Amino acid sequence: MDRGKGVALVTGAAGFTGWHMVKLLLEEGYEIIATDCRKSNNDPVYKLTRFIEIDLTNPADVFDEGFLKELAEAQFVFHIAGIFDHAASLSKLFEVNVLGTRNLLDAIRRAHAGEAQKYPRVIIWGASGIFGDFSHISLPATEAMPPRTDNPYFLSKLYEELEALRFWQRDRLPVTVLRPSAVYGSHSVYGMALSITTLLKSRMAFVVGNGKNKGVLVHVRDVVRAAEFLARNDGAVGEVYHVTDDNPYSVEEITRSLAQSCGAIFVPIKIPTWIALRLAKLIGVHRELIKVATVNTWLSNEKLKKLGFSFQYPDSKIGLAETAAWYKRMHKSKR
Repeated sequence: MDRGKGVALVTGAAGFTGWHMVKLLLEEGYEIIATDCRKSNNDPVYKLTRFIEIDLTNPADVFDEGFLKELAEAQFVFHIAGIFDHAASLSKLFEVNVLGTRNLLDAIRRAHAGEAQKYPRVIIWGASGIFGDFSHISLPATEAMPPRTDNPYFLSKLYEELEALRFWQRDRLPVTVLRPSAVYGSHSVYGMALSITTLLKSRMAFVVGNGKNKGVLVHVRDVVRAAEFLARNDGAVGEVYHVTDDNPYSVEEITRSLAQSCGAIFVPIKIPTWIALRLAKLIGVHRELIKVATVNTWLSNEKLKKLGFSFQYPDSKIGLAETAAWYKRMHKSKR
């Protein structure tokens, strides 16, 4: 196979963002080694990859001679694998998100026998939620501002980020950390996807809280484009970048726009957060997802844009309308 732009290894390739990462890299002409702890489905995207089933928390898998040889071939590593679940236990989150990342980076170091000049460029997926409720910092939040959170998922992502940067500081492993805001797009089943599928079923949209808080979003296509862009920028080594679009709409504005895209009725009634938290328990939605929706978030993307990156979806209303249309097609096909 023509290696085109090089060999890229993608972890978590069978997931939402992983699928989009693999698709983009194929379009750009990379040879791909796709990994995940579960086999990929029959999606045509994976037919042009070398797929490896691997559990990054299992040393027998990660330090297997065969996998180390695969790592030795890669010029780029896009580390997306992890648990994105607010209901998961702190111990499980740290096992997968922190220990799994440590194992992978240690395996990369071993695969190249500690020779820094041979290391691949590594992109690590962090999370903007490490700022908690953003009340301790001025907005928009920049990458230099101090994180503060007690959310187990975001804590694990913070420690994952710190673990990766230690490999840069100690071993000169060239890592870059992405901190995406709330990611949306086709093929997801969690996060924003829950809001869209709920609207398609209920046909009614409500605002939780006062609706005035800002909710920053980013299309998954721009996240993977940013990852590929930064992987080719030597100035990004050892740095952290927010990946978020240009328009921080209020939660009410986002809800109204989504309601229109999903063909749902917008009900101008604000549901108090405490009621929403009780309802969430009844319908099986984790309370942390409700909390996140009521936080006033606003991230700066200037650091990324100063490098020359431009967003394909700078306006989330446009991207959400396109995404809702995809879910509507899927919803109809299942009837």
